[in-house]
Amino acid sequence: MGAASAQFSLQINREWALKEQEIGEFVQEVALAALTGVVQMSPVGNPSLWKNPSSGRGYVGGRFRGNWGVSIGAPLSTVSAEIDPDGGATIARGQAVIESYPQGDYPVLYLQNNLPYSLVLETGHSTQAPSGMVGITVANVESFYASRQI
Repeated sequence: MGAASAQFSLQINREWALKEQEIGEFVQEVALAALTGVVQMSPVGNPSLWKNPSSGRGYVGGRFRGNWGVSIGAPLSTVSAEIDPDGGATIARGQAVIESYPQGDYPVLYLQNNLPYSLVLETGHSTQAPSGMVGITVANVESFYASRQI
């Protein structure tokens, strides 16, 4: 292999490494946008909105928000007792996982909520989120990033 060929090979390898980093950063950015969207759109139980508000005495809302989880390579199978009414701790916890996303490997990144009533909330059961959270967040993130090129 000649010097020019070796130089070209090194240049290709450097360019590929930069692209891999850009792709990894892009995946992280989109994942954090999706996590932030679903957490912020998630309804927080509010007994004053219930048909029978007295049944909510002592209730503290935020368990649904606190149960959004992020994992890499395999879905989560757990449900958390975490209560996070403002979503900040949930986003921070998910962001830490997202930031550990391996560059150049590209495993599946999962964002999920395993509470048994998550599907009911996504399909409009809550007056706070009558159109759900996930579908809207996916559409918003898709729209925002549609014109972006890596």
